[in-house]
This record gives sequence, structure tokens and C-alpha cells, in this order.
Amino acid sequence: MATTLAMTAALIGGLMGANEGVGYLLSSGQENADTATVIGMVLLLLLMGWSFYELIEALRRRMEAHFAEG
Repeated sequence: MATTLAMTAALIGGLMGANEGVGYLLSSGQENADTATVIGMVLLLLLMGWSFYELIEALRRRMEAHFAEG
């Protein structure tokens, strides 16, 4: 849950005043009505969120297995 909140906070920060990054590209695409950029950034954010979730879940399972053994 913390990784999701961290990503949300980073995106909001990027939308509010960054000069580069995913949030900036998303905001710029919205302002310029560039649908391809907006869809690309949304898909990138989806992939990043899913990847972070799976990484944390894999670490959690590994830790559970390690501590269950011992």
C-alpha cells in the first residue's frame, strides 16, 4: 500500500510543478490535447504501479517462507 501512495504522491508532485518526468508529460499531453501522450503516460503509470506491487508481493512471500521455516 505504501508504494501505491508513494507513486500517487510523486505523480501529483509532477503534475503540480515539475519541468520533466511522467507527471509533466501527462500534464503537457492534456494541455496540448495530445491523446497519444496521455494514453502512453497512463499505460506507463499502470505498468509501474503493477510492477512495484508485484515486486513487494514477491518480497513479502519470500519473507513469509523464510520466517515460516525457522
